[in-house]
Amino acid sequence: MAWAVGTAVQGMQLEGEFWTPGDGLHCVPLQSFATDGVPCDISAKQAVETDFATWSLGSPAEYLAAFEFRTHDLPEERHDVFAFQNGRTRILLPALVLLRALFRPKPYLLPAMFGPNAVENTCHLNLDESVPKLELDARWASRTSRIGCGEIAEPLLWMQCFPSAYAAAGSVHAMARSGTIGIQLPRATVSASLRGRRLGNTMFATEARIRTVVPLEPPYDFAQQHPGLVHFQRQFGTSSSALHRKELRSTIRAIPRQADGTVELTEVEWEAVAPILLAGADVKRQRLDQREIFNGLLVMLAEGKKWREADFGEARIANALYAYREWQRRGTLQNSLDALVGMRTP
Repeated sequence: MAWAVGTAVQGMQLEGEFWTPGDGLHCVPLQSFATDGVPCDISAKQAVETDFATWSLGSPAEYLAAFEFRTHDLPEERHDVFAFQNGRTRILLPALVLLRALFRPKPYLLPAMFGPNAVENTCHLNLDESVPKLELDARWASRTSRIGCGEIAEPLLWMQCFPSAYAAAGSVHAMARSGTIGIQLPRATVSASLRGRRLGNTMFATEARIRTVVPLEPPYDFAQQHPGLVHFQRQFGTSSSALHRKELRSTIRAIPRQADGTVELTEVEWEAVAPILLAGADVKRQRLDQREIFNGLLVMLAEGKKWREADFGEARIANALYAYREWQRRGTLQNSLDALVGMRTP
């Protein structure tokens, strides 16, 4: 197993530094970061809904020990490993695993992110319309169309439109200049699936696939119309999904409001809607108030708010997104809204 120790400059060229038992330290092209440098064990799976603000720097030695890597032979460690809690599971995730998930398609975009002004060199914004439109550089457009990764646009648009996401993209090069593989985490929540090795209550991630990101900050002034939800995978961000949200919004706006002008459910309405909404769910495992999440969704769609502007009670945006997707998957959300329309229509 080769472990990515950090970066180094060789002959005016930035390269990766790998450590391999038996061969020791050696330099490799940055393109190697897309496929090598972390363990390959993907025996365990873990779905996560997490806020980057809860992440901290963990122990690279603990991570490597989980894969029987002899850490006492390693040179100075310059590869950040993040630690965070997801329910009862503690996650250790190397920065390189996160970089591969953020900068896709990784064979092309990931090596470029270690250079200066990577986002600007990859794409530019067309500000002629009310909603900023991202236009890829010709060489990137041809590459992404050839491998079927059109979803590159939404993540890059996020990095152009939100301050901390823009800073995160730029931090990869800044940290690499000092020899470190790392990233300054953005202000956002993320929904992702992880693969790796599980030992007890700890998951040692070796692979990550991001589904969605929700920014937790206002965008730049020129991007005020950004929808506030970023899809990283086409299957989670197709036009049919957008159409479904539009249909939901139309349904909710058709729901008669209460006498005081609010749209939230009364106690009686919740008693009737809850069995429909939560049908097929493991109610015993639900620790958050599902009524508060449902009410927050009603208000958000009825008033045209963005995810980061909505109030879901004690639930974080990541929790609300998870509930929203689960209700959609089970088909209970639309059924609940139809029932509510019937209850409030004379």
